[in-house]
Amino acid sequence: MKDTTIENSRVLRITDINDNSPIFDARSYSETKSEILAVNSTVIMVQATDADATSQNNRITYSIMPPVPSTFQMRVDGAIILKKPFNYNVANSYSFTVVARDNGGLTDSVPVNIIVEDFDNMNPYFTHNLYNAVIRESETGEFLSILPDAILARDGDSGINQHIIYSISAVSPSEYISHFKIDETTGIITVEKMLDREEHAMVTVDIKAAQDDNSLKTAQAVVSVRVEDVNDNAPEFDKGEYSATILENSPDGTFVLRARVTDRDEGGFNGTLRIIPASAPFSISPDGTLQVKNSTALDREETPQFSLQADKNHFNVIFSIKIEAKESASPNHIARATVNVTLLDVNDNSPQFESAMYEGKVSKDQSVGMNITRVHAVDPDEGANGRVTYAIDGGNQEGYFSLNKDTGQIQLIKLIVLEENKSLQFFLYVTARDGGQVSRLSSTLVQILAPGDSNPQFLLPRYHGSVQEEMDAPVRILKLTFLALTPGSNVTLEVLSEADKFSVASDGTFSTRLKLDREVQTNYSVQVSISDGTNRDETSVVVDVTDINDNDPVFASSSVTVDISEDAELGTNITDMAATDADDGFNGEILYSLQGGKGKFSIDPESARISLAGKLDREGQAEYTLEVVARDQGQPPLSATATVVVRVTDVNDNSPLFPVAQYEVKVAENASVGTTVLTLTATDLDKGSNALVTYRVVQQAPPTEPPVFILDPMSGALWLNQTLDFGKAREYTLSVEAFDGGIPALNGTCSVLVRVQDVNNKPPKFDKDHYDITASENLPSGTAIITLQVTDEDEAGFSNGHFILNSDTFNINKQGTLSLNSNATLDREEQANYILQVVAVDSPTNGLSATAQLNITVLDVNDNSPQFESAMYEGKVSKDQEVGMNITRVHAVDPDEGANGRVTYAIDGGNQEGYFSINEDTGHIQLKRLVVFEENKSLQFFLYVTSRDGGQVSRFSSTQVQILAPGDSNPQFLLPRYHGSVQEETEAPVRILKLTFLALTPGSNVTLEVLSEADKFSVAPDGSFSTRLKLDREVQTNYSVQVSISDGTNRDETSVVVDVTDINDNDPVFASSSVTVDISEDAELGTNVTDMAATDADDGFNGEISYSLLGGKGKFSIDPESARISLAGKLDREGQAEYTLEVVARDQGQPPRSATANIVVNVTDVNDNSPLFPVAQYEVKVAENASVGTTVLKLTATDLDKGSNALVTYRVVQQAPPTDPPVFILDPMSGALWLNQKLDFGKGRAYTLTVEAFDGGIPPLNGTCSVLVRVQDVNNKPPKFDKDHYDITVSENLLSGTAIITLQVTDEDEAGFSNGHFILNSDTFNINKQGTLSLNSNATLDREEQDNYILQVVAVDSPTDGLSSTAQLNITVLDVNDNNPQFLPLPDPVLISEGEYSTQAPGEVCRISASDLDQGDNGKVTLSLSNPSGLFQFREDGMLLAVAPLDRERKDVYDLVIAASDHGTPHRKNVTHLTVTITDVNDNDPEFSQETYSREIVVRDAKKGDLVLTLSATDKDAGENSLIAYSFSEGSPLLNLNNETGGITLTSDLSEITEDTALNLTALAQDHGEPQRTATATVLVNLFIVSVSPDVDFDSSIYNFTVAENEPAGAPVGVVKALTGSSLVHVTYTLGSFRDLFSVDKQGVVSTLRPLDMETQEWYTMAVEATDSRTPPNTAVTMVSVQVEDVNEAPEFTKASYSGNTFSIAPYKYPIVQVKATDQDVGQTGQLKYSLEEDSPLFDVEPSSGQVYVVSVEGQEGEQSLRLKATDPRGLSAITEVKVTIQASDSDDTVVISLNQPLNMVDKKAREMESSLAQALGWTVKIISITSMNTFGGGVRSSGDIKTYVTFIAMDADGTIMSYEDVESKLQSEREAVAAELEKVFGEEVEHALEADPGNPNPPEQTAIIALSVLLALSILGLVALVVSMVVKFRKLKESNGDSSMDCVSIGNPYHKHRNSCASESGSSNKDRNPEQEKSSRKNSASENSHTSAL
Repeated sequence: MKDTTIENSRVLRITDINDNSPIFDARSYSETKSEILAVNSTVIMVQATDADATSQNNRITYSIMPPVPSTFQMRVDGAIILKKPFNYNVANSYSFTVVARDNGGLTDSVPVNIIVEDFDNMNPYFTHNLYNAVIRESETGEFLSILPDAILARDGDSGINQHIIYSISAVSPSEYISHFKIDETTGIITVEKMLDREEHAMVTVDIKAAQDDNSLKTAQAVVSVRVEDVNDNAPEFDKGEYSATILENSPDGTFVLRARVTDRDEGGFNGTLRIIPASAPFSISPDGTLQVKNSTALDREETPQFSLQADKNHFNVIFSIKIEAKESASPNHIARATVNVTLLDVNDNSPQFESAMYEGKVSKDQSVGMNITRVHAVDPDEGANGRVTYAIDGGNQEGYFSLNKDTGQIQLIKLIVLEENKSLQFFLYVTARDGGQVSRLSSTLVQILAPGDSNPQFLLPRYHGSVQEEMDAPVRILKLTFLALTPGSNVTLEVLSEADKFSVASDGTFSTRLKLDREVQTNYSVQVSISDGTNRDETSVVVDVTDINDNDPVFASSSVTVDISEDAELGTNITDMAATDADDGFNGEILYSLQGGKGKFSIDPESARISLAGKLDREGQAEYTLEVVARDQGQPPLSATATVVVRVTDVNDNSPLFPVAQYEVKVAENASVGTTVLTLTATDLDKGSNALVTYRVVQQAPPTEPPVFILDPMSGALWLNQTLDFGKAREYTLSVEAFDGGIPALNGTCSVLVRVQDVNNKPPKFDKDHYDITASENLPSGTAIITLQVTDEDEAGFSNGHFILNSDTFNINKQGTLSLNSNATLDREEQANYILQVVAVDSPTNGLSATAQLNITVLDVNDNSPQFESAMYEGKVSKDQEVGMNITRVHAVDPDEGANGRVTYAIDGGNQEGYFSINEDTGHIQLKRLVVFEENKSLQFFLYVTSRDGGQVSRFSSTQVQILAPGDSNPQFLLPRYHGSVQEETEAPVRILKLTFLALTPGSNVTLEVLSEADKFSVAPDGSFSTRLKLDREVQTNYSVQVSISDGTNRDETSVVVDVTDINDNDPVFASSSVTVDISEDAELGTNVTDMAATDADDGFNGEISYSLLGGKGKFSIDPESARISLAGKLDREGQAEYTLEVVARDQGQPPRSATANIVVNVTDVNDNSPLFPVAQYEVKVAENASVGTTVLKLTATDLDKGSNALVTYRVVQQAPPTDPPVFILDPMSGALWLNQKLDFGKGRAYTLTVEAFDGGIPPLNGTCSVLVRVQDVNNKPPKFDKDHYDITVSENLLSGTAIITLQVTDEDEAGFSNGHFILNSDTFNINKQGTLSLNSNATLDREEQDNYILQVVAVDSPTDGLSSTAQLNITVLDVNDNNPQFLPLPDPVLISEGEYSTQAPGEVCRISASDLDQGDNGKVTLSLSNPSGLFQFREDGMLLAVAPLDRERKDVYDLVIAASDHGTPHRKNVTHLTVTITDVNDNDPEFSQETYSREIVVRDAKKGDLVLTLSATDKDAGENSLIAYSFSEGSPLLNLNNETGGITLTSDLSEITEDTALNLTALAQDHGEPQRTATATVLVNLFIVSVSPDVDFDSSIYNFTVAENEPAGAPVGVVKALTGSSLVHVTYTLGSFRDLFSVDKQGVVSTLRPLDMETQEWYTMAVEATDSRTPPNTAVTMVSVQVEDVNEAPEFTKASYSGNTFSIAPYKYPIVQVKATDQDVGQTGQLKYSLEEDSPLFDVEPSSGQVYVVSVEGQEGEQSLRLKATDPRGLSAITEVKVTIQASDSDDTVVISLNQPLNMVDKKAREMESSLAQALGWTVKIISITSMNTFGGGVRSSGDIKTYVTFIAMDADGTIMSYEDVESKLQSEREAVAAELEKVFGEEVEHALEADPGNPNPPEQTAIIALSVLLALSILGLVALVVSMVVKFRKLKESNGDSSMDCVSIGNPYHKHRNSCASESGSSNKDRNPEQEKSSRKNSASENSHTSAL
């Protein structure tokens, strides 16, 4: 048949329409960028694609959805560009939406998240610039308060938040810098030393916060510390002693003075003032004003009743009182000052006559001018007020009598006519008047008798007189007055009684006949008669004998010894030492004083009772020798002394004292029981039983029962009582008490710290046996997962331990940190679980171990896209199609878990006609609308199906589905082979897969049949292939099944491969469930014990077995893979002989299956224990007469081993002292020790045996002990003297009872001579039990009486039946100097005239002789003066010479004490007194009593003859030489001068004087000597017309002045003015204090003597005294207060100029020099601000510290001058000049080395590092900068990669900077020296390296990125080629340069330069560059660094 088919080929061109939206490559974008990313850099690139075909439809534009952040700009190519710099602190992330839009307006959007990574570019900051703190001045520690809140600094980079280090940069005032400390971590400031508010009430602390990684990043703040006052200062008076003058009887309220009280504490003085005593007549007000309060007590003439001290002299009385200032506040400080108030006299006393009646008599032989009697009155007032004149005011009408107005002498001036037989009586009234301004007077009566004839008679019936005792007779006592009126009668006066003692002269003079003694009789009544032969009269005379001080006090005993307990209370009476004195009154009144005793004793000055005044301490001093002095109150006083020996008896007042408070000792934990750990010793200063010390342990911590330690109570030995276990207790603290034997006992304590030294016997221990761990499957390689906690009870813990882990995936470090291996990754889908075993071993060698199991579960991450089971699916639309029918099913599997593995489906293409739909959950593809079949054709539909998982960022995959709509066709499978899997042991049927096939014949019946393995598998008509029964992988692992399809005509076959997958259904199986093995206890660690491998029939992880071990106490370990059990810890059979171990075999299935097996490990014995005695030393006593063979002791030792190893035998190793044969024998088997020889105590008192016990092991081990055998003595040896004959010498002055010699006696018996005694027959000597020979207590030695003694002494060794020996004593008595020299009679009197004597021309006085009864030197006598004055000395012949000028007027009598001393040793001497009288020559001028005599007279009161003045002159000479005559050198007609009396009287009544007149005369006084001598005086007489005031007074009592500080000297302060009332009286002024600061002139102007400083002292208070020109002068006092006013003073620099040096490459803030200014004004030094007078681009200064630093000196050199200004708060300033020398340098010359040290450590030690480098290189080194690792690297570094870079230059001796090449060469050649020097600074761990050129701003990576960015704009075809080209170039560059991340990334800073070591733009490496290129590169690289520390 002809083929009529016509082929028609057509090309269908499908035009694109915009039916596809742009789709972003990712559903979200996120990027992290550093905040220092440069502007215009690409932040992130987004990319979308459009499936449309034409550029018109698929061209995409990008934009940011509003609001658009201004920080970014969107580029057309999808790049997001940075337009503004990031600032992490403003925004740390950005989120926005990017829209991709095609030309047709279709869009897609995606979220973009930009995370800003903080960069360390901000300085830290304090939360406040100023903190206000308060601290009390008496406290240390933290502040009381700090406001506004606690000190806190934060990193300005909030995202990094670097650790802040706090420090104190300055303290003002600077001397307080050591008072403060700041915690560098917390910023808490503590006060280390107490502050003193009175020095500084405010302290400023400048604090600094710096980042710990960069010390240049700092912040500053100020802490203003207010020092809160504490009352720690006592008040102070402005003077320690005040003086004031007031008039006596001043009225109450009179101002005395003002005392100023200050207190340095805050608020000044706040308290009370008082006067001590309170009874004083003064009061004090709160302001310190002292006033009179009791005027009646202010009587100068009376003894003051209210004063503490009243000192009367001729003119004044002084009150001495105390004023006290006491604070009100606790602790109530007190200050005291003394006030002396002088009372000036007021004429308040009238003259007082000595008698109310005076008597006189005019005798018959009367004559004109005769003296009749004399009156006398006394006025106690001062000066003129007390000068008395006399006058007769009545009774002298007849004018018989006159009265001398000055002397009171009454004379007869006219003869009286006597009347016979009558006695005329005249009664004169005499007035005494004083010289006061207003004179006071008193009167008396004078009776004058003028008798006629009368019988002789006494005028008085009784007379009374007194005489001083011991006066040589005759002494005139009184004169008896009598009348004998009979004319011409001879009157006889006679003593009628006591005539042997008294006599009376004819004139009535009554005298003594002999020397009287008051102590014999105190008074006498003597009868005296008068008679003229006819008439007779008697009177009695009472004579009182007055006492003189002629008797010494007498003690009852001159030496007393008393005992007193050392704990006696203060005030305890010790003894009474009263003495007696026979004298009377003051002469017999005894006062007592005490010498010696060191203040411990006091004596009552009146009763002589000695009492305890201070606490005694026998241990400090056991005996005191006191000297009691009894002194009477006579003049001169007499005294006596007595000695009191006070013996202090002991009381138990001293506790035992250990030398240290805590002992510390180390003991190994395996030390044996009985070991002596320590011997304690305490001492007790007491005596006897009070000092006997015993010991006990009071407490053991931790406590145990029984105690671990035992303390020997007597020896103090501390020994081990129990075995130690370091695991139970690492140390023990014992409280030990030492107590003495006193009652009650005292104790002392110490603590003993016993540290147990560990022995490694405890295995380590995991905190868990089983760890369940989770880890994400995307964990980066090397990431740490968990740190296992292991403890070890041994001392070192697990510090030296390590871990064992067998795993290719994980590793564990020494710290127990489990990490993912660096070459491993986790994939949950490959392995979801790991079961591992980790072993912890506690020591590198012979360590003990523990095992733990790790179960690591891998957590899911959405890292898998869904995977379709087939790359192509097929389906068929049958002829019987219907809408909704299932066509086929796609199935994708996502191995992830949960939502990550949950898959949904979608048709993404090929369904344009819309025939099909897909179930998004099941993947079923269904017919959505009917397909129109084509005849004879099978329609094909290719659907593109996407499966997408449910992850947060979903993942997807695609597959193709071919759907056929066939016509007629044979049935056939779509695939030649199918593959499926089924899990074993799963119940049938299990659908394995679905076979796809075509059966296109319409209406055909298709049959599917399993051809092989039909018993196990089946196929359904729809192609479902399933199991028929449960499969077992362990029987068969896979099947190949043949399946056919047939419609009856046509047939097809396919094969189905089925894999049976494993489940964990088999347990591991051990070969044996129980094993017993033996191992020697000395087996080495690591020894194989046994292998315990198990088997598991499962596959893969299910069949993979790991092993673990339970039990064994860490002694065994198991290999988790091989199951080999090995020894992990040392064994000790004696500690444990058997171990039961359980081995666990666990597979890795889920869940895991396991099996166990038991192992019994028997530890076999080795001989590792020595025999052990129960005690280290045995002690036993044996009588020396014990018989041979006696068993002394039985020894027993034990051995912890077994069998023959524990069989013990004994032997004696050594006997000390040795003997042959030995004294003792030891039975080797029983240990019995028995006597082998007779003992002799004399030969051996003790034997020490060293005994050894050894076991039966091979080799044998031994233990030792010592046996101390003490031989008990039997008395069989007589005593023995060390000499048979003793020659002894003693001095004859040996004190009774004195010990002479101690005889030494020995006795070989055990007790020695301890119980012995001596026998001596002598009346002179005795001997005690100790053998001490002494002089008997009642015996004395006198060599002159007996000079030798021969005695025999016997020593007996026992009180009864003792043995004895004899020795002879020959005692010779030596002579001593025991006789005093004796004087021969002395001449009397001894006279010498005054004159000029010398040693060259001496004057002979008299000869003195003395002798001595001793012989030789003891009898040779030398004379000397005991009180040498340089006036007298002896000649060798005994002649006393005058050898210096003698002046009788200075001294007319010398009482010399002459000493006669012999030449003995010691010298003996005798003394006597010699009185030398000096006779007079006329060698003295007369002397007026005053230089000037003055008197003021009111003219109208003047009368002729008035006494104006009385001149008085004296002459020190005697006799005629002292008589004086007065005259004027030039007279005055108004005045007359009496040449004998010196009285000046008026010659007229001065009526001719009409104005005030001053008379100025010169008076002469001339003596009567040969030749005559003269003196002169001035006489001033002021004649006033009217009366004037006699006083001087200030116009104000107080003056207050002010003066500005710093005024020049001479500045007037103020004027004081005193008034006198007359122009004739002048005033002078004087200052009472501050004379060095102020002056006052005659006008009263007070001026400064020098500039004053308010800051030094603000107030001055001084007294000004005015003195007038009167005689005597008058004075007045006023108080002047001067306040110094503050003037603001300009600050001052401490130097006029400063200088410094720097380099032209110095970085910003490089310090140059610090200037310092001070301000005199209070508190302003710390407030000064520093600034430049003119701004400088080169330099600047810190305003607060004055630190001058570099701003930028690049390119500069030479000297620059700056003017710096310091300004105070008020605007005053000072200027100084700073000269800075800039040394030219180049960055080429800088050298960079790196150190593996932290930046802050290098920064701190920069100066040391400079010195060390200089030492190594031989040049001067200057460090320019110190930089951290971040300076040169952009990556994240671990702590182990720390690097700090040090940039420096080197200079030679001339200052020339060395080139980089020279320094580099020197660093290489001297590398070892550099390393050694750096180790001295930083330690042995330091490493250094020379860095080439750190810092290239354009690394190759950046170049590549820039190039790629440019190339992106090119066409798509060119892009691929260029990318390939750039990547190749990039890799080559990286290979040539290495890791450039560190070398080429740097941070910009214009002030620091570093060389650039990156490859040049041409890409050449450093080694290929020539020097010129390298130099150019270095010059052009400006690596800018914000981490640089400028030094």
